[in-house]
Amino acid sequence: MLNQTVLAVKGIEMKQIKLSPLERSSNKKHLIHPIIDLQVIKSVIEKDFQSAIKNRKFGNEKDLREGLGNFLKLVLPENVKVEKEIKTKFGTVDILIDEKYILELKYADNRGTLDRGIAEVIKYKKLHKPVIMVILDIEILSAQTISQYCSYYRENGAETVVIKAGGHRERVDTVTSLLNDLIRGKKFITIQEIMKNWWCFIIS
Repeated sequence: MLNQTVLAVKGIEMKQIKLSPLERSSNKKHLIHPIIDLQVIKSVIEKDFQSAIKNRKFGNEKDLREGLGNFLKLVLPENVKVEKEIKTKFGTVDILIDEKYILELKYADNRGTLDRGIAEVIKYKKLHKPVIMVILDIEILSAQTISQYCSYYRENGAETVVIKAGGHRERVDTVTSLLNDLIRGKKFITIQEIMKNWWCFIIS
């Protein structure tokens, strides 16, 4: 049984976490649950991922997608495929598990974001795959509001998972802003300047 492991987000060691609800062999081929289905995925997110992020803050939906995607790759068996940002004829899904289960993530800091989730559920149901709406509650919207949107998602055929963590939305165009700062007052930017700031580009 593997009691501890390391969760890497964006290639950075985040912290050591305990995965006591999950058992697997050292070659990562088996979990307590031999079959990965909708309920198992929901349980892993609600219990294990929630436990792992209790002291974590997320800046935006992209940050959440990277963290959850990496976590699922870490704890699910090697034969279970976890893909992020998969394009379909109805739009780009956040996470696709084993080419069967769609995870759509919502950073719940405003109603508009959750409103868009309703349309996404309706679209992605046309792919004839189960949809799980994963809502990150950063305690900006009321519990009643989030519960209401969960009902809307379920009415349109999706499963819902609500997880809680700290957060304050950050802009996702940090790279563009940094480049603009470097370019400001110049007619060009040198390769040397880009290379000097490469780490900012990678972790942004």
